[in-house]
Amino acid sequence: MLTRKRYSLKASQPAPDLLPLGLACTLRDYQLGFLLNQLLHLDLERQPDFEVEIPRTRQRLNFCWFRYTDPELHLTYHLLSNRCGQNCLLPEYRQADYLLCVSGAESNLLRDLLFERLRSRAELQLVFEIDLRRVKHQNRLIFD
Repeated sequence: MLTRKRYSLKASQPAPDLLPLGLACTLRDYQLGFLLNQLLHLDLERQPDFEVEIPRTRQRLNFCWFRYTDPELHLTYHLLSNRCGQNCLLPEYRQADYLLCVSGAESNLLRDLLFERLRSRAELQLVFEIDLRRVKHQNRLIFD
């Protein structure tokens, strides 16, 4: 019997300095954006929807997307909805309603500060760090 060799193509991966957080809350996208702007002193702005195509079904899904770039700290914040109907941007993390991804976050100090501020708000029922090793579709976290 012949054995099959499997080859896989490594797709682009998110930046190594990406800090992805999962947020569970009942707020609408614009309400969460406003809350994060106040809480973290950001200026998140609505972007065109983040579009993902499901190859198997050729279905196109649109996820709400907000973005802010901090020119002084060289950080970029991305707030994305994790839900589009019954589908999820990151199906491995269905418990997250939203994803907050920070590019350029190389220190644990920023991570700890974000956790402290986000977990202090009752509107956010759950705040957790996303383990990129568990994410099957890492290319969905490439924003540029």
